[in-house]
Amino acid sequence: MNELDLSGYKLPRYHEIPNVGLYLKQVVTFINDATEPLLHTQVTASMLSNYVKAHMVASPVKKAYDREQIATLIFIVLAKNVLSLENIGRTLDLQRRTTEPAVAYDFFCNKFECMLAQVSGKDVVVFPEEGLSAEAHLLKCIITTLAQKILLDECFIRFQMEEGASCED
Repeated sequence: MNELDLSGYKLPRYHEIPNVGLYLKQVVTFINDATEPLLHTQVTASMLSNYVKAHMVASPVKKAYDREQIATLIFIVLAKNVLSLENIGRTLDLQRRTTEPAVAYDFFCNKFECMLAQVSGKDVVVFPEEGLSAEAHLLKCIITTLAQKILLDECFIRFQMEEGASCED
């Protein structure tokens, strides 16, 4: 089975995202170009507009999106593969309360790229066995993803309970 090698994949860093005010069509192109090797579907203008309507991203100023909005949209487009929009919103709220956008986005990029390198076959930790069939490899990927998703959901439940407790105090 050929491994997908994403060990050299790089997301654009915060300072590399245009800050000249891109229009929606330009933002769609930028995000699709940035995520092309990762996603098997392209984002659309209506998808991105829905994130704005859901107040996950600030509304564009004079129909133009700035660097912070584009970075947030990149995060949403990737995170929606494993998180509900509700939990993405919670994550963004937490980030906005605790960390500057550039620091948070670049931290996400660094950790994401490290994990891609780890699981893409270069520094394989999860699947060290030689000679796995394609079916066995697929099953292990499913099991690993499922276990991580359960852990992630539990983290959100605990976080929500802690927020609720602090609001009652």
